[in-house]
Amino acid sequence: MQSVTHATLCGEAATLPHGPTGTTSIVAPPSAKQKTASPFSVRPLTRPERRRGDLYLYRSPKLSRTVELIGCVNTALALTLEFDPRVTAYVERPRKLTLASGTSIELAFWTRERKGRERFWLPVAASDTLHTTTPRREHRQARDIIEAAQIAHIDLEFFFEDDLRRQSAVLSTWYRLLPYVQTARTLPHRESLSQQIMAMFQILEKATVEQIELQLQAFHAADVRAVLFDLMHRGELAMHDPTRLGRFSVLTRRGSHD
Repeated sequence: MQSVTHATLCGEAATLPHGPTGTTSIVAPPSAKQKTASPFSVRPLTRPERRRGDLYLYRSPKLSRTVELIGCVNTALALTLEFDPRVTAYVERPRKLTLASGTSIELAFWTRERKGRERFWLPVAASDTLHTTTPRREHRQARDIIEAAQIAHIDLEFFFEDDLRRQSAVLSTWYRLLPYVQTARTLPHRESLSQQIMAMFQILEKATVEQIELQLQAFHAADVRAVLFDLMHRGELAMHDPTRLGRFSVLTRRGSHD
């Protein structure tokens, strides 16, 4: 069993900066009750699944619980959902879908977005992808799966392993920011610091991480970064180029239409 922080995600090692608490552990004790109700429950992992070498887990600030996942592809998508401000809730392994042949497949995620849209997500491994180099790329069982989804009256999205691999730079950023966001939720001055940061963006159109730290020297720099990245996670701020994370990363206030 591996923490996302210490694991090698999809074959690429990600280096975490020092978090505000000086630790890279991201598995926290249980916290407050999950705020966003879901119509689906997580299917618990079986004992053999828990013994697999590709079991990943992390504490989700968005869900206020520990998320357990099998495989780096599912873990990569989970991090994308965690840091997508349009997504208000997600559930791993929410249900199964029975095809006409009688075969049952497990859907990886259910999501709910701010505007109310609900979707299910099914991973498509590179080995299950047909026409990989053309716009007609699809799951090898796409027709059967789509038919089953229509019968079940669910909105189903395929996500392709190749797409996630192409997003590796952004995923690496979310991977590195997660411990900061987790720590921000434990800071007693989180809200007051959040207000001061957002007050800066009432005046400034954009600012770098370093500029914000210099303006708030009364606080520990690591705490400023934690709350700053927490505001990104909450959808209040956005990073101009999330593929390049550093002290010169440029942040802006996220528009209400984003």
